[in-house]
Amino acid sequence: MLKVVVTLLIATSVLAVSLSVVTSKLSPYAIVGTFNIANNDSLSQMDLDSGKLVKINTIGAIVEAYFYSVYDPSQRMLYALGIGGDSSFVDVFHADNLTFVNEIYFPGNYPPIEIHYDARLSKFFGMVYSESLGHTAIAAYNMKNGAKEDLVALTDIEAINEYSSAYDMKNSLYYASIISTNMSAIQQYYQVDVVQKKITKKITVKSTLDNAQFDPTTNQIIGVVNDIFTTIDVASGQSTTYPQLDLSSVGFRELGASTFDHIQRQYHILYENHKAQTHMIKIDLKTLTYKIEPFYDHSVFMEYIY
Repeated sequence: MLKVVVTLLIATSVLAVSLSVVTSKLSPYAIVGTFNIANNDSLSQMDLDSGKLVKINTIGAIVEAYFYSVYDPSQRMLYALGIGGDSSFVDVFHADNLTFVNEIYFPGNYPPIEIHYDARLSKFFGMVYSESLGHTAIAAYNMKNGAKEDLVALTDIEAINEYSSAYDMKNSLYYASIISTNMSAIQQYYQVDVVQKKITKKITVKSTLDNAQFDPTTNQIIGVVNDIFTTIDVASGQSTTYPQLDLSSVGFRELGASTFDHIQRQYHILYENHKAQTHMIKIDLKTLTYKIEPFYDHSVFMEYIY
């Protein structure tokens, strides 16, 4: 299980992008940031059916600084969140050919822990420490200049669960996964309405979900708990585990990279085994079955493109 301490990777400044041959668009596909010792750090398109990569560009060690990504389908742009030196930033890439577009810097001394994207509102949203509110808060970020607006403080929390939050774009609801100071309700999801700028519900759960995604079809947060696929109904707070989707035999740890194909309703997650080999696991939510495919190497993020 991923721990709640938030660790940000430090990187050098953005290196020049050198493009290799661009291949035709895959469908369905995801964009992944990959790295290992033998190969240059790169952004790649990955066929979600086979797990095979089409290497598009090489951008150097900055890939290891990316720790979150979002996608804007209206502009077909990928936004990769990272940190370098004293600054946090989002690098913008064309999703179809992965050419670098520009960089957006976020102000302040505290970088966002994660970002989510709302296409209707055309804004980033993230969890960040707010100096003005004196608490960790949900903030909105301008997509053009990075300007930040603190929306609501997340009070009565002990820690934040990394890679466990989710965003419901249809209803503009941010589900922040936290450890509460209330010992009778340790694990909770704070439901935050980013339009009304307030916490609308606190959902107590048995365990937070690792590699969480939001399923708009069922109105559920989906992910894994102790390597078993699990869902949380945000209306009732009911957790459901699926023993037939126990992934522990595949690998011993999740890599923090997952994505959800909401059209085909397929959840994708990367696992590493004891031989340092990475596999992509594709869970079909329609049949509750999964398929395992070998993967190129380590990945810092995986973003479904549609």
